[in-house]
Amino acid sequence: MRRVIAAALLVAAVAASLPWAVGLYLQYRYQQLLEDLAGRGYRVVAEDYRSGWRHSVVRTEIAPPAVGDKPPRLRVAVRLRHGPAVWLERWPPTLATARGRVTVVDAPRALPPLLLNARLAATGALDARLRVPDVAYSGAAGQLHFAASEAHLQVPGDGHWRLRGGSRRLEATDASGRSLRLGDLGWDLAAGDAGAVLPLSRLHLSLGSMRLDASSARPPVALAGLDIEATAAVANGEAGVDAVVAVDALAIDAQAYAPSALTASITGIDAAALLDLRERFLALDGGALTASQQGVVMGRLVMAKVPELLSRTPTVQVQRLAVTTPYGSLDATAELGLVPPDAARTHGAAAPAMAGAGAHLLPTLLGRLMGDARVSAPQALVLALVAEQQTRRARRELALRGEPADELPPALAADVETAAQAATAALVREGWLEAQQGRLVAALRLDRGTLRVNGKAVSLPGAVAPAGGP
Repeated sequence: MRRVIAAALLVAAVAASLPWAVGLYLQYRYQQLLEDLAGRGYRVVAEDYRSGWRHSVVRTEIAPPAVGDKPPRLRVAVRLRHGPAVWLERWPPTLATARGRVTVVDAPRALPPLLLNARLAATGALDARLRVPDVAYSGAAGQLHFAASEAHLQVPGDGHWRLRGGSRRLEATDASGRSLRLGDLGWDLAAGDAGAVLPLSRLHLSLGSMRLDASSARPPVALAGLDIEATAAVANGEAGVDAVVAVDALAIDAQAYAPSALTASITGIDAAALLDLRERFLALDGGALTASQQGVVMGRLVMAKVPELLSRTPTVQVQRLAVTTPYGSLDATAELGLVPPDAARTHGAAAPAMAGAGAHLLPTLLGRLMGDARVSAPQALVLALVAEQQTRRARRELALRGEPADELPPALAADVETAAQAATAALVREGWLEAQQGRLVAALRLDRGTLRVNGKAVSLPGAVAPAGGP
């Protein structure tokens, strides 16, 4: 009997201590998060963690890497629940729940709080609902209003995460009364197996509608049904990205430019070099550099890393480009790739070694570039583009002579139109463009520094022509 009582007391003691142990575990996870932020350059300005048997309270202020005595900082206030009442609410059991808010302190303008409601599973998985209430601002620069935004964050605990959300409406009006209105914004971001090399493995953005009022210098713009999706993957030491863009409707000054679509991909980027570049970006000391200085340093890091990034055989493919214009659809396909440096030198493009290219980087890349492209456009569109070029030239001539150039005189406008028709006909006659059932087609081929358009060689500028090339 004594053993039974002792066992019962032991079980009761363990059960009573479990909530407290969970509270200590949550505090440990919290300290790990702060250490990770500190490793990324963020500063913990204030920290207060009060652990209890069934409840814990967290208050933290975090300052980003920034120049200045008092940069804006995040204030996090969260109340955690952990104990039998939480564990028995659902199956599989929840280890703890969190409710709280995140606010921005010392920002140039007061910002609404981010409200959060989260659950932490016993496996370490996190499921959080995030919400920003309606926002409305008014000032000398204009007005801003957007409806409440909501997001759903899922972190399974295996290095993957996913963030989905959206906002119904955003409207901004400047001091002159010109407004920008966006409707049904949505986003879906995820990090998966490519997350170690690239920040995201999937990006999906959607916009139901957009309207931008006209100004004295710009026409009105209306858009509907914009959808952008990109996926990234890493395999065999190479990183690649596939992208699809589609627009259902787009009108600029009442001229239709949709439906339009783009399907493209980039493959063969050296993953190790990309990972190293990302780590160098994260290692930048944001507190010691201004935003412009960071931009300069990042640009230099990218340029120095280009030879390694492109050391394999990267390829760019445009599987489909279809752009609606007032004259008809412009269609194009393309596939361009870099051959290995040794292969480029074997075929006569004696470019300098990539690692020491310096100012010769562009000619070096052109010496390795091979590919084909095909562009098909309505003849009326080509004629309009040539006429626009001729019109700009005529306006410059008029401006140099001190004459009004906003609108061409009727006689000169007729001459420009005639010259445009003659120039377009000459392009077809000389073989630069091929006429096909009311459309003009150009087939381009680039082979290690030699560009051909419909089989006719084109001289490249000396600044970009490969060393030793034609």
